[in-house]
Amino acid sequence: MSIYDYSVETRSGEDIALSGYKGKVLMIVNTATGCGFTPQYEPIEQMYSDYHDKGFEVIDIPCNQFGGQAPGSDDEIHEFCVTKFHTSFPQMKKSDVNGENALPLYAYLKSQKGFEGFSEHPYKEQLEKMFAAMNPHWRSDPDIKWNFTKFIIDRAGNVAARFEPTADMSEVDACVKALLDEKSPADVQDIIKARRSCRSFRSELIVKEKLDKIIEAGTYAATGMNRQAPVIISVRDKATRGKLAALNARIMGQPETFDPFYGAPEILIVLADRSVPTYIYDGSLVMGNMMLAAEALGVGTCWIHRAKEEFETDLGRELLSGLGITGDYEGIGHLAVGYPAAPAKAAAPRKENYVYRIG
Repeated sequence: MSIYDYSVETRSGEDIALSGYKGKVLMIVNTATGCGFTPQYEPIEQMYSDYHDKGFEVIDIPCNQFGGQAPGSDDEIHEFCVTKFHTSFPQMKKSDVNGENALPLYAYLKSQKGFEGFSEHPYKEQLEKMFAAMNPHWRSDPDIKWNFTKFIIDRAGNVAARFEPTADMSEVDACVKALLDEKSPADVQDIIKARRSCRSFRSELIVKEKLDKIIEAGTYAATGMNRQAPVIISVRDKATRGKLAALNARIMGQPETFDPFYGAPEILIVLADRSVPTYIYDGSLVMGNMMLAAEALGVGTCWIHRAKEEFETDLGRELLSGLGITGDYEGIGHLAVGYPAAPAKAAAPRKENYVYRIG
């Protein structure tokens, strides 16, 4: 089963097949008109206004299961939203999202992305106490916890993210924007030709789902005799990133205040086992795979050298030991990863004698 096997019912009683949304980025959200989170209608409408022409759709499903905070009829709820928040996205029929009468769509969504906790928010403590009193196992229960829980669906129909109502709407916006920027896998030749090194990054971390896809692409790189000599280290911790940047700068003869990673908020490091004859080629292919995957996902990258020297130092060896990496590993490269701060420059023309043909 996929998201496209389900349907939702409009206010007028018409069944809308989600297969009609193929190729779109979707937000599926259960809403209420009398909730502390009801003002989230405003940023949702802003996102719809900003991104609808780029392929973003909102599926708004009013629900009265949480505190009875959506008591009106479908028409009354619609009138409230249009009048108060000037919403222009379509609203569906009021429905259950938990329990025996829940929409089948929600059983699928919850099976794909369970509850992972509330973000910091003024309502967080209140919500946690309420759920703990009702169900001692509430943290492991994938059910919808409250109004304005949002599922984000990517263009391929994958459930890319689940945001609880306490999540900052700027995070939701960033996730949707990043998914809209992704390129189709069918455009692989365009992706290869468009990829350029990024030397100016924004400070925010990329969406975790994107990072996971980039890393996964690296693990599927070709390796000699499929011996899979490389390993990948993902560095998101600011302190560790800072130590690596200072060490890299020192190796290249720059002051330790110099940032060789161009401000990228996260670093992927590739090392490879020297006991495998093809280790340098294998590690380089991992780097290449991750750079192309990042380009397809709208993420900037830059290959930074001096990983070999870094992991011959005490700090490098300590990092490997702390991760339980043993053996004779050589650093192949760092991949600076993040959202570009400026558009990439066009590729330089290819040299005339790049290719020679026999036959």
